[in-house]
Amino acid sequence: MSTVLQNSTLIAKSIRSEYLDRTNSLVEAIDSLPTASVTPLQKRKVVNNASSAAETSKILENLRGSQVGSLDGGQGKGFLGTAIPFILRTVVFSVKLGDRGPSREDFAPSYFMANELSAGAMGAGEQLLAAILVIFELKSALQAVQQRDMNIFLLHGPLTRSFSVFLGDNYFISESDIEVVVGEELAGDYKNWKSSLLPAQQKSLDRFSSFGLIVFLLKRLFETAQKKETLICGVVERTTSTEVIQQILFNNINLIYSNNEDWFKKVTGSTLKSPFDEYIKLFLDRLGYTDSLILGSLLQKGEYTNWREGRANRYQPDNRKCFGLPIGFITGQKELSDLVPVTYYSYIRTSNFNAPFRVEIPAWLDEGQREKLISSVYAFSQFLPQYAFPVNLDIVDKLAKVPNWITNAFVGLITKEIYDGIASGKGPTIDYTQMLTNKFRDWDIRPGARKSIV
Repeated sequence: MSTVLQNSTLIAKSIRSEYLDRTNSLVEAIDSLPTASVTPLQKRKVVNNASSAAETSKILENLRGSQVGSLDGGQGKGFLGTAIPFILRTVVFSVKLGDRGPSREDFAPSYFMANELSAGAMGAGEQLLAAILVIFELKSALQAVQQRDMNIFLLHGPLTRSFSVFLGDNYFISESDIEVVVGEELAGDYKNWKSSLLPAQQKSLDRFSSFGLIVFLLKRLFETAQKKETLICGVVERTTSTEVIQQILFNNINLIYSNNEDWFKKVTGSTLKSPFDEYIKLFLDRLGYTDSLILGSLLQKGEYTNWREGRANRYQPDNRKCFGLPIGFITGQKELSDLVPVTYYSYIRTSNFNAPFRVEIPAWLDEGQREKLISSVYAFSQFLPQYAFPVNLDIVDKLAKVPNWITNAFVGLITKEIYDGIASGKGPTIDYTQMLTNKFRDWDIRPGARKSIV
């Protein structure tokens, strides 16, 4: 309700007074869709009585002896005045539930220095480094699954995202840099995998190498997890996705629109018209409706939605025709869409105090494995009752942050190198005063700025 109220202050003034009542009406219309309707919202329960701690305890008791891992990544910025990240770090936290021995928990950090790339951190730029971070996290996740016998493995963030964003020349990564980021063995495996693809796919991946490497690592991660029977999922803490609500509206538009016609018309400025997917998207965007907002009004604590296939990396014409989703790979890139592994997702609400969040899984998990995984995510979230997010992901999120002392240590090493060169008389003759004193222009240090304004 607090999110709905906050949204109501940001929409157009002309529809603000009706926002709460109309939103409630729309939620009721979705909730009352007949089960025989196309893609209805089906709600399932993790626990029958969400207020009972005994049911959560039962879930945890059934997990006794299980090895549970979690992973998150972070980046360090602020190197000598630039905002370009230059340190990437991932942390794997593993715990054996019910074990009270000294080896119960294990932490395994990994680091990558962006200046090891052939272009360095500055030459690579923030866009390529965003792809490098995804690659580095997937490599760390793959190594964790390969080297550890984990029953459950949670990644902080999505398993997949819209990978078509990496189809740009500014995401190119050379073969030598691929080896630097993922290592010689994985680089060789990637090269062999690429050579097994269709000629058109190989040609595209020669150009869009970051995309190819991401897809390869994701496929290898899923295959390894399946082979070792590690239940793996991505947990998305915050999302602005409208995938669920867009599908429901599109496939039931006549029924829902007929009962809310004046609201749709007032928001969009027109009656229902083709293409329906664009009309619905306009309606959702203008109101700030998202999956987490609408589902937060539909799900009770301990409930989750039926699993749905993620469509972000599927062929866009199919998405628009069948699901009303204007997302996915466009014509001419369909052969690349076919390379991306299929995933499924659900939204689960773990507390009355916070919105539901998204859980993504590989397609190979069967129904029993899905139930075990989603109930585990629920139980782990009960340790943070108001924030309502898995506590083990909260741990790695804090550990993966690159603290200032690490950044400052690297800056100190560079500064010492400069001082040593100047002291020996062998260093450059240019003036390093600015760098050594760390003096840069910034709003916070502008003379009198705070005093005069505050």
